[in-house]
Amino acid sequence: MDPITHAIVGAGIYALAGGDISITQPALLGCVAGSLIPDIDIVAKARNDYYYLKHHRGSSHSLGGIIFLSILATTATALLYGGIDFLPVFAWTFAGAFMHVFLDILNSYGAQVLWPFSRKKYSLSLLGIFDVIVLILGIAAILFCKGMVGMKAAVIAAFGLYISALGIMRALARRRVWGYFKGRVEQSSIKVLPSPAGLLVWDFIAMSRRYSTVGRVYLLSKKVVISTSLRRLKDKEKQKFMDNRVAFFFREFTPLYHIRVKKRKDLTEVVYTDLRYRIRNGFMHHATAVYNPKGTLVECIFHPFSKKRRVPF
Repeated sequence: MDPITHAIVGAGIYALAGGDISITQPALLGCVAGSLIPDIDIVAKARNDYYYLKHHRGSSHSLGGIIFLSILATTATALLYGGIDFLPVFAWTFAGAFMHVFLDILNSYGAQVLWPFSRKKYSLSLLGIFDVIVLILGIAAILFCKGMVGMKAAVIAAFGLYISALGIMRALARRRVWGYFKGRVEQSSIKVLPSPAGLLVWDFIAMSRRYSTVGRVYLLSKKVVISTSLRRLKDKEKQKFMDNRVAFFFREFTPLYHIRVKKRKDLTEVVYTDLRYRIRNGFMHHATAVYNPKGTLVECIFHPFSKKRRVPF
């Protein structure tokens, strides 16, 4: 999620536990710092966007990573305040970092919680990158929960009900898409994701043997709208292009991708597309593997955020 929401939620959980919202409280600073520190991996952007997105939500979002980062943040807090009771502040810092990772798991990008033992990104695909309801609940916790047990219970219950409602809506959207494609795709091949178009609108990706279909489902009107349908490679042809570092990167980067082969006079371009995030009439992230006539990989290019951007790797 965005850093503002992370910071407000960090302060909100401290307020829910009865802490004073004051800069004189090292535990508050620790909790807010912890809610932000997993995104320290943004420093990788100094190298390039490929390196950043390859490692984003990796080690810094793992259980071991947030323990280590919480220790560093607590140490910095101790230096700033000139001595603190380390363990309680560490506990609050870790709580903020843990909540950060939990919120990131709730959106489509996910997090490598079990790194380095597993590079799988765990994702529940319930929240978008920015969610106004979560932000409002965080602000409510800060402003109205001091000493008010009923308000605290209401905020916690509201968050639980909201996440549950999102789960129900996603299930309804998936059922609607399954009904639309019934008999043409396997039910397990339908992936439903939060949409930037609104709370009652969900994006979907449906994969059959021949096509990857991307679209949007509107819960109120019960409409299913197809945005694009991409022809998939046959399994034998696909396997030719899965043993290279572009394919390895994309399999780790996203579980939902499409492969397209473009033949030129003397070169073959294999374009990998992340199907999760759309911009206008296209997709946000791509990568290209370029082969010469002998079948040797000669160039690897990442296209982050726009197909016009070219980052060799």
